[in-house]
This record gives sequence, structure tokens and C-alpha cells, in this order.
Amino acid sequence: MSQHKLPLGKELIEGIVKLGEILGYHIEKEFPVDKIKYGEPPAVDIAWFATKNNKFPLFIFEVESKSTNSMTKNPLKVFSKESKEFEKPLFFFHIIAKGGKDSSNKKDLEAQYGKNNYKIYLISEDNGTLLINDIIGQHARIKCDIDYISLYEILNDSIWKNYTNYQDILNHASVMKLSKSDILPSFSLLSIKDKTFFSNLIEHIKTESNNNFTTEYNFNTYLGSQWFTPVFYVLIIGFTTDEKTIEYFSNRLMSWQSESSYMPQITPAFGLSRDYDEFIIGLAPQFITLCIATANKQGEFCRELALVLIQILKDKRIKAHWFGINSAIYLLHISARLKMNDEFLIAKEYLNQFENLSFDNILNPISGISIFESEFSDYFQESSNLIIPRMAEFEDIAKKQFFKNIQTYLPALKALTDDSYMNYWADDILTILWS
Repeated sequence: MSQHKLPLGKELIEGIVKLGEILGYHIEKEFPVDKIKYGEPPAVDIAWFATKNNKFPLFIFEVESKSTNSMTKNPLKVFSKESKEFEKPLFFFHIIAKGGKDSSNKKDLEAQYGKNNYKIYLISEDNGTLLINDIIGQHARIKCDIDYISLYEILNDSIWKNYTNYQDILNHASVMKLSKSDILPSFSLLSIKDKTFFSNLIEHIKTESNNNFTTEYNFNTYLGSQWFTPVFYVLIIGFTTDEKTIEYFSNRLMSWQSESSYMPQITPAFGLSRDYDEFIIGLAPQFITLCIATANKQGEFCRELALVLIQILKDKRIKAHWFGINSAIYLLHISARLKMNDEFLIAKEYLNQFENLSFDNILNPISGISIFESEFSDYFQESSNLIIPRMAEFEDIAKKQFFKNIQTYLPALKALTDDSYMNYWADDILTILWS
């Protein structure tokens, strides 16, 4: 039984154990490969099994603290046996923690055993990423799932951090379409944790858009499950300066809004359901503003979505009711930012009906309202003699209030992945709108 005295060898063993656990295998260390009557039986450092009850492992790992002549014995103790005694693994990963670059052992061993799904990895020679990618490749032969977030965390919080490129590994897994329904949700979360993943997320979104987002994505949130399509489109629009790309995806978004169902996706069609009424009155204004702001105010869709807010205000059930204040406030901000004077005047006229509304509620609007069992005073402060300035002056006030540096894609990704974010997203939405 091998003894790993160098810390790197011991750390590699623990790293492989943790990796196996997040990939869903039963792990055993120092697994015996033979039965002998006397002494200690020969064993492999780490064995991965499909389940605890399996007799033989799927994958075997031998870790050498450094390259020595004795390492040649490790593959021999597995491959020399007849299958009736010990069934061969799907793959044998032979890992050398230190050295081995100039040794003939690597070449000789791979020449001898390479045809048996065997390979040597020199960790000190930047083989760590290759090792993990090969492990994932073998994993994909028998399983089609992977936990991207757990994989990211283990690659950033263990021995692998210093010897692997975690971004390359996660992209490798996603290109293989492992846990396909989790790719966009996971890369959305990863982009929040680590901005280097955002460009990868955009590429995945573009790929999925070519298939009209037909995959059932595992977003465990309201916006993520119901309203991901426009968010994905505006993320692409907001992070390109190519006019053709902007026009193409803006048209895709407008088509989604007006043609993907028997009625527009976001429209004041009250009475369809309680949840839809709640969304249109209480969240759609914030959501529309989020889409326009995330797109960096680019694309013809911005004006089309802004017009939805006007439709809400002109609906006979809303026309003189405080339920429309939420839509009017966000329309005021959008129209001022996009210099839409007529739309600004419509929002201003609607708000002027409520003379007891505080201007602070307009400048710093709420994150959402519920139209059931609620009153004006539950959401808005009372004041007197409401005065809304002209558009140019309002624009100056809002810029002073909200202009700051912010990663403009973050609010959209947080909205897709965290339901609680909608409780406090108003400030972030207006920050990216005005910045």
C-alpha cells in the first residue's frame, strides 16, 4: 500500500475524492484489488463506484507524490489480473504530483497500458485542467448530469485552484451538454459570482436562441421560469455595439411580445388570472424598465415595451385608480431617459391626479405592489401640492440621484435566479437605467 508523504500527493487524493462526490459516485480510498492470505493486499489509492453495492469500480486513480521507478507497479496490479478476478475499470487515471517530465516511465507506461484506457497526468506540468476535463469526459460516458455550481466551488476551494483553469473546465462540461437544462441557470449564477463567465453565458444564450429556447430550463424562480426569454434577448443587446445584432435581437424580442401567443405577452388583459393581474400592475413596470436598462437603451423594442405602460394607464379599470401609479412612475423615468416627450407628459398627467402623492415616491419608486387587500397608504407616502418638473429638469434630478458605476448585467441575472431580489430591485433597476 503506497504511502503519500508529500503534502501535494495527499491534497490531490482529497481533491479527487471531493470531485467524485460532487459527480455522484461512491468513493473508496485504498481499495484492495486482490485477496491474499497474509499481509496487506495491494490497493489502489481511490476507486469511484456507480453505487456502494458495486463490486468493481468504474474509475481508478493512482496518485504518485513524485515520479519514481516503483510507480510502474501500480497499473500492473490492476491490468495483470484476469477479468474474473478483477474487472477492468472504464478508465485508469495515473497522476504524478511532482516531476516526471524527463522520465521515461511516462512514455513506457502509456505505451504498455494506453490501449487499456490508461493515461498519466503530470500535475506540475499544467496537466490539472486536462485531467479534470478527461474525468468529465469519462463521466459523460455513463451519466449526463453535472452540478456546475458545486464543480465551480470545488475548483476554487481546494488543491485544484492552483493547478486548473476552472473556466475552461466548466465550459468543457457545458459544451458536452451535461445537465443541459441547468446550463443557462448555472452560468447565470456563475456570472454573478465571477464576471469572467458572462461572455460564456452570452454565447450559450445565442446558441439556445437559435433553437427558440425550447429547452426546459431549471430556473427555480418566478421570473426565471416565466419571463426568461426577453431577459436573455436584452442581455445580448446590451452587450454589443453591432447594429445588425441589436436590430436582429430587438426584432426577436418584439416578435416574442406580439406574435408568440394569441395575445401580447405583456398586456393589460385583466381578468385572465390573479397572478397575471398582479404581475401587470405590480411587477411589469419594473420588469419592462429592467429590460430597457439592461439593453443599454438600445433597440426599437424599448419604445414598444414603454407603450405597454401607456396601455395600462389608459385601461378603463386603471385610468383613475391608484393601481396605475406604479406604471406611471416607471414610464416617467423611461420616457425621460429615452427623451420621449409625449410619453413623459402622459405619465406626468396621470400622476398629477394624485396631488397627495410624494415626489420622493416618484424619484425613488417602490420595487412592486400587490393589488389585493392593499391601499394607497401601504405603498406611497402622502404629501401635498405634488409638482413634477419638466422632462429636462427631471432628467437632471434623476441622473444626480442614480448615476454610478455598476455591472449592468447583474440586476437581470439576480432577477432570474433569486425571487427575493424583486423585493429590493428598484434602486438597481433605475441605477442601470440612468447610468
